[in-house]
Amino acid sequence: MNSGNFFRTPQEELARLNSELREIRDLTREVSTRLSQIEHHVKRAFGSHEGPKPTTVKAKETGSEKPSISPAEAIELFRKLTDISREEGSVAVEERLEQMSIVDLKLMAHELGVPFSGKPTRRSLHAGIRGRVSESVMLSQNRNVTLPRSEQSEGALGRAPGSSAEGRSGETITPLHSKRQS
Repeated sequence: MNSGNFFRTPQEELARLNSELREIRDLTREVSTRLSQIEHHVKRAFGSHEGPKPTTVKAKETGSEKPSISPAEAIELFRKLTDISREEGSVAVEERLEQMSIVDLKLMAHELGVPFSGKPTRRSLHAGIRGRVSESVMLSQNRNVTLPRSEQSEGALGRAPGSSAEGRSGETITPLHSKRQS
């Protein structure tokens, strides 16, 4: 510090702070070393270690929260979501999922068989449930290219056995069972 000046220059202040930091680091190193020595002595002398450490409970632990819906209600809600998806689209489903708590989302995902490892995020739960909703919508649409057997029977078509019909392109179509008889 200058004799005529009451305040330190930035370089002097920096040097003083570095010196204090060095002293504190040395003291913490010394305390840590001494603490380790005492712990080792206790273990050697008494052959025991401290009892179980008290566990701290997190304020927002999802394991302690209970879902507000039952498994049956989760399945019913899933059915409603598939209906919403058919009528209004996936945006409406996403909005509905946003309103649900993460615990309810986990329950629904579990009931739907959505795979997740560890602690799933809201985003992964949404994606899994939306995937199941879209699967359900796609599987419920009847896109069968072939006619059902009830419509394939000749009585349903109004033709006599052994007769042939004309196809779209003009070719003659004969029923399968008439070929087998010949």
